[in-house]
Formats: sequence, structure tokens, C-alpha cells
Amino acid sequence: VALGVLRDQIGKGKKKLADGVMAGALTELLDLASARLKEEPQLEQLEALTRDLVFDLADEPAKAKLFLRLVLTPPDAPLALATARSDHPVHRLMVLLIDWFARARKAGVIRHVRIRHALMDLIGMVLFHPAAAEQLVYLTGEDPHGEDERAKRADEVAAWVRAALAP
Repeated sequence: VALGVLRDQIGKGKKKLADGVMAGALTELLDLASARLKEEPQLEQLEALTRDLVFDLADEPAKAKLFLRLVLTPPDAPLALATARSDHPVHRLMVLLIDWFARARKAGVIRHVRIRHALMDLIGMVLFHPAAAEQLVYLTGEDPHGEDERAKRADEVAAWVRAALAP
């Protein structure tokens, strides 16, 4: 019995450490979004944020993979982290984006969209590419995170934001 308790305690310690490391990496994304979206809503803010994220996540694609993992892991799964806590960076980032979408829609800065759908579309556009690009290199033979590719990707995502959300 004592060995089982010890194993559980070690497992909890590793989980706490992992939670802390992962939360730290995602706090950087939260800080970036907070800086861009703190003013009165303008569509250009969201475009600028997506450009920043394209470059940031190209530098560190593991952040995109981590964020997607945290969002997609069922809350009752053994590897689930405490993203539902109001102080967790994933929760805080989602709330920040939902609030921005609501304020922007109310101000007429974006068209009337279902916020939940717009949020999920935005997450997919910004996060999936850096998370999966390295696995798809064999198809294109190009460096998915090279300077040229980053600039093209940033332009594409900003164009998508305007096309999807402009009034």
C-alpha cells in the first residue's frame, strides 16, 4: 500500500510541475494577446495579433501543440490539465478573446458572428498550421517556419480575419 501511495504522490508532483511549465509557456501567448487587445476594439488589432502569433508560434511550434492539446483533452482524461481554472492561461486567453469579440461586435467593428464559432475558427487558423506544419514537410519540401513562409502565412491569416469578420 505504501508503494502505491508513494507512486501516486510522485505522479501528482510531476503533474504539478508539468502544469507550471506549460502554464508559463502559455502565459506568453496570453501576454501577447492582452497587449494587442486592451484598447477599444478595432479589426486591425486582431489582424496584428494574428500576425504576431504566426511569427511567435513559428519560433516555438510546441506552444501551438500544447495549446491545442490542452483545449482538446477531455477534462476527465489522465493527462488533462486544469485549464478550466479561472487563473489558467488557456482559460484567461479564451475569456479575453470572447470579451474582445463581444465588444467588437457590439461596436460594429466586426459583423454579427456567433462568437463561439468565430473563436474556434480563429484558433484553428492560428494554431493548427504551426502545430502540424513540421509533419507535412514531406509534402512540400519547404521549411514551414522559414522567414518567407512566415510572412506569407501572416498575410494569409490577416486576410482571413478581415474576410471572415469585417462588417
